[in-house]
Amino acid sequence: MDSFYRKPLKISSEKKSGKKDDGRAINPSTATIHPLNVKKERVDSISIPGPFIGSDTESTHSSTPGRKTSKVSKNNGCVKKVKKSLNNKRNLKTKSKNALQPGSSTKKKLKVSEKSSIEEGRETFAWIIHPVPIDDYFSTTWEKRPLHICREDPSYYKALITTAKLDAILREHNVEFTKNLDITSYQNEQRETHNPDGRALPAQVWEAYNEGCSIRMLNPQAFNEHVFALCAVLQEFFGCMVGANLYLTPPGTQGFAPHYDDIEAFVIQLEGKKHWRLYSPREPNEELPRFSSENLLEKDIGKPIMDVVLEAGDLLYFPRGTIHQANALPDSHSFHITVSCYQKNSWGDFLLKLIPAALEAALEEDVEFRRGLPQDYLQYMGVAHCENDSVIINRKRTEFISKLKSLTQKLFSHAPVDAAADQMGKDFIRDALPPDLKDDEQMRTSIENSHHMENGVVVPSNDLTLDTKIKFLRGNIIRLVSEEDIVRVYHCAENSLEYQKEGLKFFEVTPEEAGGIEALLHKYPDYMAIDDLPMDTDAEKVELDYFFQLFM
Repeated sequence: MDSFYRKPLKISSEKKSGKKDDGRAINPSTATIHPLNVKKERVDSISIPGPFIGSDTESTHSSTPGRKTSKVSKNNGCVKKVKKSLNNKRNLKTKSKNALQPGSSTKKKLKVSEKSSIEEGRETFAWIIHPVPIDDYFSTTWEKRPLHICREDPSYYKALITTAKLDAILREHNVEFTKNLDITSYQNEQRETHNPDGRALPAQVWEAYNEGCSIRMLNPQAFNEHVFALCAVLQEFFGCMVGANLYLTPPGTQGFAPHYDDIEAFVIQLEGKKHWRLYSPREPNEELPRFSSENLLEKDIGKPIMDVVLEAGDLLYFPRGTIHQANALPDSHSFHITVSCYQKNSWGDFLLKLIPAALEAALEEDVEFRRGLPQDYLQYMGVAHCENDSVIINRKRTEFISKLKSLTQKLFSHAPVDAAADQMGKDFIRDALPPDLKDDEQMRTSIENSHHMENGVVVPSNDLTLDTKIKFLRGNIIRLVSEEDIVRVYHCAENSLEYQKEGLKFFEVTPEEAGGIEALLHKYPDYMAIDDLPMDTDAEKVELDYFFQLFM
């Protein structure tokens, strides 16, 4: 598959002794690059770049994330406004005495980031694939060929998660077999899953591990804050759901059969070693597939295009459709995390949204699409007539196909491209993780400044005023969608950490309110004063606090 796959790329660093790394690569054709001037980075504690969200005011108290319930009521995922009484502009400008003013003293000064969450995600991805420049990666590697980065730095990804933390998850959380965790084995080209029912108790899991079974955790982001932080910030950069799986493999074993997946895979080796073999797609229709394969046999996959051993701190990337298999070496266990993205996020998936909508619009707006078919078209169209030697039939077939081509070309003039993009964005919102709010971000949100209890007394909220400056929590936290005669704001602010556990959450807004939301989107990542919102009245501007949890 030379048209699809370029030669695999291997990046390695200089050893401290000054001698060149041997690459640990069996494939002699693998390209090796030695970035002589790249300084290694060690990570002693988790430090995933992430956006700091704040405002011009500062808060001192902290509470658990939740919805500000005093302004909204919820019905099947839709939040409808509960109107409050509003006085004149003078009263709107009056801040409650509990509100912190710009420049007021606080117990702790909080950092305010001017970066967008998309840029924070880009920085995180740059850290993952360091020392490869992002632009080079996307122009030469993304969706084109595998990449192996050999770091010689076991601590590089160490702070993400460890086997000790995996053990703690099993002890402290209700991890369920099949839903959250699989026990697997692969012997004699037979892949088996050995999941009992119920909770995955540590004793059961480790007994299976000692018997040579692999452990796969399907959604570690739901149980580990560092994995959650990584996926949440990366989804901002990629503009689609980012997921993760953990794999723990006993020494000298293999847990899965050769197969290919429907996602872009970033394999981050956390502990031990693992021997990986990658193979080109067998057929063109398996390049960048929309669905994963079944288990494959050795005789059907050919020779590997990359054969490498990953050690702690190394990274392996391969595009969707890359056939792969991996086994732990006899002298070491293997623990890695696979970060994945771009499942059903292709041009074709966009067209699946666009073309039906375009055809519906064309049928409504253009009479040419509503004209009747030729009365006799069934006499010359169809499989039985495609190789007919009749001159008359072939002429009619040519005319029929020419008319279809003409209508197809005309179809794009009716294509609601932006509406299709909104539907893709809506799918992203449904699948996305909620934003990972750090303490300093949380202290600036409306949740922290809503009604709260102190010593048996309810302290009033710090309501929005015309002087308040706000911005969205994340660049991709909402999607403003016009559906028929309704404008909705879909958001992921309260999504579950479990994939699609709950339905879409949204607000219905008026056209005037939609204009204010558009202005905030265009202004992001900068703050915008409530008074500057392009809305008719001061009351409408301040009324935006009914979806407080989306910005601060």
